[in-house]
Amino acid sequence: MNDNNQNFFQKNAGALVLAVLAGVGLWIYTAFFKIIPQSSAQPITAVGQEVITTLRRLENVSLDGSLFSTSEFQRLAEFELVIPSQPVGRPNPFASFR
Repeated sequence: MNDNNQNFFQKNAGALVLAVLAGVGLWIYTAFFKIIPQSSAQPITAVGQEVITTLRRLENVSLDGSLFSTSEFQRLAEFELVIPSQPVGRPNPFASFR
């Protein structure tokens, strides 16, 4: 390298470093904060309309209580598995062992 090029880089070292850092920062920003295209997302009104339609269908559901008086339902037995209590660890797990 000749003296002119060396002097140029020495005089402008701060600006060159700043330009490289700005370029890297811009690349990182675009890589991590990409905007999702609007066409791939459902419109909010379509989702809201689907919920309203489902709620209207649920309003028309009626339950018949005679199911609970059938012999098959009466024969169902509840079973329970009792889990015995286990010993608990130290009151302060971060205390030193003495």
